[in-house]
Amino acid sequence: MQWTEIFKTLIFWGPGAIIAATIIFALYKLADKYLGEFIRAQQGQAESLARLAQGSEGLKECIETFCNRDNGEHREMTILLKVLVEKIECIDREDGDRHEAIAKQLRDISQKLSAHIEEST
Repeated sequence: MQWTEIFKTLIFWGPGAIIAATIIFALYKLADKYLGEFIRAQQGQAESLARLAQGSEGLKECIETFCNRDNGEHREMTILLKVLVEKIECIDREDGDRHEAIAKQLRDISQKLSAHIEEST
């Protein structure tokens, strides 16, 4: 295309072409200015996230170690509680036998007293 053809086309399109060209030029300048800043901001955020990911690599291992240690302590506590429950049940059984023996003796004594009171009256 030569300049004469370009001018003929612009004259054919009239003021609409000039307005469209001005809008396109303005949009290009705005995009060039603000899009560049936006892309730099996105790159900065990506770099920050990469640094954060690198910093938190050891965190996973630390949390796993902490949880495993807590699980071990929890298992020890559970075993100790089971042993304590068994000992308490043994004491209850022994006391239950004692209580039965004492109750039997008290029944015998009360029967003897009742018999003795009946003989006295």
